[in-house]
Amino acid sequence: MILTIGDVMLDRYFWGVVTRISPEAPVPIVQVVQTSYSLGGAANVAANVVGMGEQAVVIGAAGKDTPAEILTKLMRDYGITDYLVAEKDRPTTMKTRVIAGSQQLLRIDNEIVRPLYQRGIAEVKNNIDKVIPECRAIIVSDYGKGVIEYNVMKHLLDNSKITVPVFVDPKGINWEIYRGAFCVTPNLKEFLEYYSATYRNVISSEIDLRKAAKEIVKDLYLKYLVITRGADGMLVVPAEGKIYHAEVKHVEEVIDVSGAGDTVIAALAYKISKGAKMNVAADYANLAAGIVVSKLGTSPIMKGEV
Repeated sequence: MILTIGDVMLDRYFWGVVTRISPEAPVPIVQVVQTSYSLGGAANVAANVVGMGEQAVVIGAAGKDTPAEILTKLMRDYGITDYLVAEKDRPTTMKTRVIAGSQQLLRIDNEIVRPLYQRGIAEVKNNIDKVIPECRAIIVSDYGKGVIEYNVMKHLLDNSKITVPVFVDPKGINWEIYRGAFCVTPNLKEFLEYYSATYRNVISSEIDLRKAAKEIVKDLYLKYLVITRGADGMLVVPAEGKIYHAEVKHVEEVIDVSGAGDTVIAALAYKISKGAKMNVAADYANLAAGIVVSKLGTSPIMKGEV
């Protein structure tokens, strides 16, 4: 079983057609013909875990509202076990996308960004204690909405020890809370922002990038740093040994990159939990990400695709 802890979201899609421009403002009028829902954030990570053939459990937070009911039903339809903290004044994070043809015209976010109350943090810790003995890997899906903070990360890392690898999809520049994790998986933009803010240095070459990555691995006591770079693949930076460049060997037409990072971290955790080496896991993650970016909307890997 693989645990995903972090910010769960509901993705809502309004699919429609545009036939004219509004007389009220120079904007297209979308005639909605279909509405659909999918899992987002930490919930999408867990859906990818299921798609790769592993049991998944999610710890997160939601509101006491209709989106929470839809989110919970979707997760249970996937076979995901969920432990969601419900705070009545926190709406379930929902992203609504308006799409005409294959073009996204607008995104509307319903959310409140703040840490959980102390009672909620205590409940998250209790849920961690319940499930961690059965976990073979842990994924921290931090979207900066408030579930992942210092006390939660410390509790998680202290209790996972060295027996359960913890993978982190980071947010923002406070990576200090991830210190001691098994693997952190920023994209290149996130990595550069963190390095610039923390070390006050500029990276101007591939040599600089690799040197900086090694420095971060050492300073944060990580086992691995995996930097995703889209079509340029990934850099696998170990605490010991040589850096590995996982190249993209196959990719369908890129239609929508949303959710690709979720697929990558799920694939890495899945393969490592099965005993694979990190370089092999990175090649597998590249292949999986290449499949999901060919789909419109947030879509997890389905069984058999990889």
